[in-house]
Amino acid sequence: MTESVMTVQKDEEFMTKASSLVQAAKQITVASQEDFEAAVDFGKGVSTFIKNVEAFFSPLKKTAKAAHAALCDREKEILKVPLQADEIVKRTANAWKADQKRKDEERLRVEQERLRVEAEQARKEELATLRALGAKDAAKVLKASPVITPQAEVTPVFQKVAGTRNRTEWHFEITDKSAIPDQFWIIDERAVREHVKSMREKLLPGGGYEVPGLRVWSTEETDW
Repeated sequence: MTESVMTVQKDEEFMTKASSLVQAAKQITVASQEDFEAAVDFGKGVSTFIKNVEAFFSPLKKTAKAAHAALCDREKEILKVPLQADEIVKRTANAWKADQKRKDEERLRVEQERLRVEAEQARKEELATLRALGAKDAAKVLKASPVITPQAEVTPVFQKVAGTRNRTEWHFEITDKSAIPDQFWIIDERAVREHVKSMREKLLPGGGYEVPGLRVWSTEETDW
């Protein structure tokens, strides 16, 4: 019998047993010391079953873990060089892109300013013509109306390449930790748990080491 077939058969056996344990556990009620002891005995049996399952899979997991780790290490080793190449070319290309887009925007700004000056000059010339013709009312109306400046258009040097996707990357730098709002602070629950386990009764009301915003209590649990 191959190892894979044996594993499948054992897996089915474990699942059948596990399902029966769940059904049996649902039927257990505890209303007396005798019932409690019976529940403990059942729990001990469940614990033994769990240990058997873990013992069966432990060597298989170690073998699989070692194989997986070896594959991951090899993949990482192979990809290290092309990833470096990818990073280099992206940095180079995106640096040019950022600089070129800045230049394109500056060209657009200059063109918009040129059109604004041109529109204002055309208005002055039109007003001068109306005044020369003695059309004072028309000149008054024209002077009161806004100068219409055409929307500037330039063909950007940077063009999106087919098969690529653009994304916006946002960055931040914390300049003053004390000014950061509370909503961005995360409670380290692991540190709190370790502190509670260490201090225990001292954290209870009157213990002398109470932590504001933290309620501490204990329960007695029975394990098997």
